[in-house]
Amino acid sequence: MKPVRSKEYLAFIRSLPCAVCFRTRSVEAAHIGRRGLSQKSSDKEAIPLCYLHHREQHRIGLKRFQKTYELDIPSLIDMLQEKPRIAIGRTARTAGYYVALYRSELFTLLPVHLGLGESVALALQLCREYLIESHFHAARECSSHRW
Repeated sequence: MKPVRSKEYLAFIRSLPCAVCFRTRSVEAAHIGRRGLSQKSSDKEAIPLCYLHHREQHRIGLKRFQKTYELDIPSLIDMLQEKPRIAIGRTARTAGYYVALYRSELFTLLPVHLGLGESVALALQLCREYLIESHFHAARECSSHRW
């Protein structure tokens, strides 16, 4: 089967901090999934790594890299692929607004009369920010002993 290719998904991955050092500059989409017949793995199996950590991952190999930095790569890939659920609000607090449910967070988006398109874009931005705050900042706290 041909690997999935998605420029938009890779741009999303590059917009996140490095999964190891949390730098936000020179972040690359590191393809870490299974490869075959001289092809890169699927774009959906990419994680954000800064230039330096991406080169290190290639130099020492994925297994050693994962162990060295205590990365749970399958969980990270699953988390990066999560999609928000978007619905029309029906509670008193959200009546007339689109809302997005991402994990346990409910985000109030734009009024329904403004259309769905801008609310979807806003939902994706809010979920990206939530992902960075909840996962990457929590991971930074846990990994501070490495630096």
